Amino acid sequence: MDIFLDTIVAELPHTDCGDCGEVSCRAFAFRLATDHVVEAQACPHLRPAARETLAGLKVVLRRRSRVALIVEEDRCTACNECVVVCPVNATMRLLHNKESMPLVIEDDIVKVRRHCGALHNCVRCVEICPVAAIKLV
Repeated sequence: MDIFLDTIVAELPHTDCGDCGEVSCRAFAFRLATDHVVEAQACPHLRPAARETLAGLKVVLRRRSRVALIVEEDRCTACNECVVVCPVNATMRLLHNKESMPLVIEDDIVKVRRHCGALHNCVRCVEICPVAAIKLV
């Protein structure tokens, strides 16, 4: 997924204008990649060639049924930024149920413990990671 996300981001205007309904072009790219309803036309600032490219990617992405997170452990510095911004972790921390958290820090490395149920609405961990250790697959 990360390669698709990077390809989508490269085609976007990088204005972070919000005209598509998302807070940033990267957030729109993630939504385009994971939401079967959202189409490239939602961005009013795309060039025609970019619309064609994204329409082709959308066909490929529709075949994928699930998105998941992976952490490249050799890149992770355990800065805890991803755990702090994760809305699922915040909720689970309140419940004191560490086993249910998708992202945890073990042995000074962020690890993915389980599938993140918030992935279709949120990419905060991917966006905030200062060393790009968290990837979507």
